[in-house]
Amino acid sequence: MKLFSIALFSSLLFFFFSHFALAQNVDVGALVDNSPPTISITDPEDGETVSGTVTIAATASDDSGIAQVEFYIDGLLKFTDSTFPYSFNWDSSTVVDGSHTISAKAIDLAGKTSSDSIQVKVKNEEEALESPTKKTKPPTVEPPTASPSPRRVTLFDLPEDRELGFILGNWDFLLGILFGIEVILILFLIIRIRRFKSKT
Repeated sequence: MKLFSIALFSSLLFFFFSHFALAQNVDVGALVDNSPPTISITDPEDGETVSGTVTIAATASDDSGIAQVEFYIDGLLKFTDSTFPYSFNWDSSTVVDGSHTISAKAIDLAGKTSSDSIQVKVKNEEEALESPTKKTKPPTVEPPTASPSPRRVTLFDLPEDRELGFILGNWDFLLGILFGIEVILILFLIIRIRRFKSKT
């Protein structure tokens, strides 16, 4: 009877300690964070063309909580955000035009990390060209010139032996003037002769 009591007590003691230890293991395991956080860049989209100031946004989650989110441009840390929503305003004019890598790394309260990366194309040069810095000079409008008269005297430079010369316009015009003067003189003489005859 005594042996039976000892065996029963030993069995109960083993059962109690085995279940207590199992319960302790479950509780300890529940307190340990073995999973890394999750993170995703939501803006801009992968492959998007950007310019000027770009808002980079990310979502992150973890069972134990997120300590902070770090934002990287081409592998260089640019900003750290510890409050939700996680975002960063990036001035893309600080880099040359072309392809660049945006990365976001989430760090949970247990120190575990997870990252997400995208590629964007920066294109700022054309926007700068579209904003002129100098005013364009208005075209110069030349005043209309009168059509040259067919009968004129034109002065011009003569080569070598003469510095200045002139050319008379159409000879027919000059001859016409001389002929007109002669006609006037003849008429004047005829009138004078008639008056003289009438007096005599």
